[in-house]
Amino acid sequence: MGLPLSVVVARYRLVTRHIVVPVLGLNISGLMYLLKEFDPQEVGAYPDLGHLELDGEDSPMGLSMMGNYLTVVGIKDVCYSQRLENSSSICPPSFVKVGAGIVDLENRLADLHKSNFNGPLTVHTEYQFDETIICQVGYADTSPPNLEKWAKEDIQYLRKILSIL
Repeated sequence: MGLPLSVVVARYRLVTRHIVVPVLGLNISGLMYLLKEFDPQEVGAYPDLGHLELDGEDSPMGLSMMGNYLTVVGIKDVCYSQRLENSSSICPPSFVKVGAGIVDLENRLADLHKSNFNGPLTVHTEYQFDETIICQVGYADTSPPNLEKWAKEDIQYLRKILSIL
């Protein structure tokens, strides 16, 4: 039996009070607090390795905290760009090809392997779009250059890492 809706709403309000927009994008401890009384067979966690890195999460600890709730893992890499002339952000994040950023994918995939995770990995192809633009307008009618080529290269890169685990 799940939690009453009023309890879920109250927890959602508590969590969203501490983030900028009302979404369930939060740190792992906040997510696990929200999920703790749900059955992991009914509700799962879907972390994104790129955003865990951007948010300063301790990824090995966070992934282990999710335990049986860990259902799907988003694969995305990120780097910090140089400040643009009219930008308020000192070093805005920008999404890049898998392996070209700061996410330690070899160790994160090894962590998942050691934990016996056997769920799907989803590759997020948000290349060369910074987070602010994606949040405001999405991709609209624009595709990043080399989208198909880079997506295929990402898959090859990930398969190479996975083949040696």
